[in-house]
Formats: sequence, structure tokens, C-alpha cells
Amino acid sequence: MKIIIVGCGKMGYTVAKVLSEKKDIYVTVVDNNPNDLDNVP
Repeated sequence: MKIIIVGCGKMGYTVAKVLSEKKDIYVTVVDNNPNDLDNVP
């Protein structure tokens, strides 16, 4: 499954982290602030 998360605030980060740990799930995160993407797993 492929998932796109828009926004990497507290909620987006948490969802990305949880989903990225699951098998066969591919997560893409987009945000208009590149500094927020530095902490994405």
C-alpha cells in the first residue's frame, strides 16, 4: 500500500512514523517547510 501524508506537524509525523513501521506500507510525506521534513523517519 502507498500512502501520501500532507503536512509534517505533530500529527503528520506521528502517522508517518507508525505507518512506516508496518510491513508493505510505503509512506511519502510532503510539507511546504523543508525543515519539518528533517525529522521524518
